[in-house]
Amino acid sequence: MQYENMLKHDDSSAENVARRLIFLRKYLCISQKQFAIDLNTSAQHVSNWESARNRLSLQGALAIVEVYGVTLDFLFLNRYDTLPAQMRSAWLVFNRKDDK
Repeated sequence: MQYENMLKHDDSSAENVARRLIFLRKYLCISQKQFAIDLNTSAQHVSNWESARNRLSLQGALAIVEVYGVTLDFLFLNRYDTLPAQMRSAWLVFNRKDDK
């Protein structure tokens, strides 16, 4: 039973990671193009990550951590308690809106 619950709520799934990437980009008020420039990658990579067509690589995640100061725990495990207070509050609001 516990294993089944884990499968239903996989925080590290490509779709859930994509939601957190979309949140981060919107929170920062930047376009996919600017996000890509900041990360030294292509806008197509960003689009593929955000649509969950491609899974965010460790290399991409480390670039996000370095440039934007979020943690791998947030990106892959939804550990929003690792976010700065203002960003954490915004994540909780974003998550609430998304659940409706």
